[in-house]
Amino acid sequence: MDFREYKRSAVRHLLTCQQLIDKSTILKQENKTAILLNVYYLSGYVVETCLSYAYFSHIKHQGPVENCKAYATDGFKTHRFDVKIKFIMGVNGDLNSIPFINNKSQFDKLNLLFNNWSTDYRYSATEKIKERDLTEELLTKYLEQLNILLETIFRRF
Repeated sequence: MDFREYKRSAVRHLLTCQQLIDKSTILKQENKTAILLNVYYLSGYVVETCLSYAYFSHIKHQGPVENCKAYATDGFKTHRFDVKIKFIMGVNGDLNSIPFINNKSQFDKLNLLFNNWSTDYRYSATEKIKERDLTEELLTKYLEQLNILLETIFRRF
């Protein structure tokens, strides 16, 4: 896969999240709960693919990402944001002023959403929503910050 596909994926995932939030306002509560959990789950892939794009763009990788040593053997192939961030910083990638990384949100709940995301949410019961206090309003703010994250990374990398 060409690393530029990560950029396209990040944009696609964010648009999907935004459309799901927009549509959730007309749903009954039981359906809304599932949608909110799925938006949160999918939002993680916005971040993950954006960070992957930033790394490969910064190192000016040529060819399939599978041929990159970091991807193939050094542990880059993960869903963990902190690992991807360390890879970017390890090659002197500038992450200053990037939302949630070096520019924490003024809203603690948004920082918690970013810091505690996991692929486990795909398989979680709806009680997980109560743990994260996921609401349309909170996820809308979170997606706004993720949009800024994408814009900043795409300008920089």
